[in-house]
Amino acid sequence: PTRRSSDLGREAIAKKVNEFMQSVVGAIRVTIDTEDLWVVDDLAYEAGKYTYTYRPVGKEERHIGGHYVTVWERQSDGGWIIAADMGVPND
Repeated sequence: PTRRSSDLGREAIAKKVNEFMQSVVGAIRVTIDTEDLWVVDDLAYEAGKYTYTYRPVGKEERHIGGHYVTVWERQSDGGWIIAADMGVPND
């Protein structure tokens, strides 16, 4: 079976991201469109769509995207950090 990034440790995820970055030419354009945001106590839930546009070495430009959910947690100083983040590709 294919392993997903969520099944890998921090070092393995960093290696996969680095390999992807080395396999493209030019900029990787990322678009995030927040569609819903709601706050319950010290948690905020954000949902929306994302897209990546990039060009692999020697190939035509590609577009990938999907939906995402991010859970933010309010800190004691009033700032927010990501507690959980999940993307679901369209494919």
